[in-house]
Amino acid sequence: MRHISAKEVRENLSMAKAIEAMEIAFQDLSSGKAIVPDRLPMHTDTASEYLFMPAYYPSGGITTIKSVSINATNTERGLPFIHAVILVFDNDSGQPIATIDGGEVTAIRTAAASGLATKLFANSESRIAAIFGTGVQARSHIEAITAVRSLDEVLIFGSSPEKSLSFCDEFQEQFEIDLLPGNEQIDLKSADIICTTTTSNTPVFQHENVKQGAHINAVGAFKPDCREIPSRTVIESEVFIDQFEGVMAEAGDLLIPLSKGEIDKDHFRREIGKVLSGEIEYQWSENKITLFKSVGNAIQDAAAAYVLIN
Repeated sequence: MRHISAKEVRENLSMAKAIEAMEIAFQDLSSGKAIVPDRLPMHTDTASEYLFMPAYYPSGGITTIKSVSINATNTERGLPFIHAVILVFDNDSGQPIATIDGGEVTAIRTAAASGLATKLFANSESRIAAIFGTGVQARSHIEAITAVRSLDEVLIFGSSPEKSLSFCDEFQEQFEIDLLPGNEQIDLKSADIICTTTTSNTPVFQHENVKQGAHINAVGAFKPDCREIPSRTVIESEVFIDQFEGVMAEAGDLLIPLSKGEIDKDHFRREIGKVLSGEIEYQWSENKITLFKSVGNAIQDAAAAYVLIN
């Protein structure tokens, strides 16, 4: 059985390939061709939490299951927040054919979904992006956004000014655009694209600092009682999602205002796969904010695995 390491993932799964793979995967998901059961969480009496995520991907001829561990204390150890491995089965024989480093796949495929959403929903003339967070997803989201839009600068909003500056210093040479520490009240209002990639339990910005016409990718919060996006932003945005069942189970960004009666379920039924298939039409407007909420879906791992094994 083949093993694909993190190094091989980085070398063979470009952001452009990943975004292209997500287009097929999300259409399979929304059309019902793919089978993706709810992910199974397992909580322990340690700092680690576990998620098990299966997906049947007919377009790729494979079935995958990703096993994930999440440990918020790992930053103190100098270790990644997330560890994961993906097991790949052949659909015809049921034979296991590969294991893949799931941490690196997660970093790429999560951002690739945001890149796809940005391609579909953001102003084609976007020049400034804002990234909330300074972890792996912050870097991956810069790669994804710059793969689909020609930006002039990216504003970094870390949990402290020191973290923002450190991130900019570390990754400036990797990107051909300016990375600058951001000030929310001054700088965020200029952002055409906003990505939230944090572990925050509460909103990371104030709604009045988001301009009309902006597009937001929200990927950090994955629990029903946690959120990065203010309710007012959700209420006033045109919301798109990865999968309705998934966000109903885990997307606190949407479930919290829903529980308070500030929105109803119809406010966030628009799946990105249905936009891609043409079932739902969309056209950018300077008078609207768009919000793509993703809690992550196992079909993304399957689509990335298909690229890597072929």
